[in-house]
Amino acid sequence: MYRILFSLFLLSALNISAQDTARANAKMDKATVYFGYGAELMHSVKIRVTPETRFILIDQLSSSLDLNSLQVSCPEDVSILSQRFSLYTPPYPLL
Repeated sequence: MYRILFSLFLLSALNISAQDTARANAKMDKATVYFGYGAELMHSVKIRVTPETRFILIDQLSSSLDLNSLQVSCPEDVSILSQRFSLYTPPYPLL
């Protein structure tokens, strides 16, 4: 009985902590390729946020990104406090 109650408590705690994160896939709107230099990719994402939202995860972006060229636009009543770019590589099973 103790294990069941502990499992239910753990699952409810994980569910509550996941509500502060909004996640969306980016849609590519425009791509311009510069010969020998690189490419300019324009993506768009619309995410509905609530006052409890603390993190926004955007998937489907380029794996090689120049952080100095990253531009984000949002409504006036939204503040971006920080940004972080990281790649997620799933672990491969050892054979």
